Amino acid sequence: MTHPYKGMSDRSFWSRAVSSTPWQEVFARERGKFQIDSNALIATAGSCFAQRISAHLKRLKFGRTTFEVPHPLLDPASASALGYGTFSARYGNIYTTRQ
Repeated sequence: MTHPYKGMSDRSFWSRAVSSTPWQEVFARERGKFQIDSNALIATAGSCFAQRISAHLKRLKFGRTTFEVPHPLLDPASASALGYGTFSARYGNIYTTRQ
């Protein structure tokens, strides 16, 4: 009797493909499924991890789409404290698809 993993390559198994590989090399031989250039408009939403991605895209000058901007009389520190600029709108953290 065989199992469904019998003929799979080493890249299909954590213990062989990832556990002893330096993190910089884990995807070194993988082809990307798509590319995003700096002209693409990207909407951001999600959790704490997504906040880091959003901030990184902003630093790299990618075209993050903003649907909700602060009032012009609101200073930048107050706007940030109220959640403006974290994501494309002030969703707060999103942890589930239903949310």
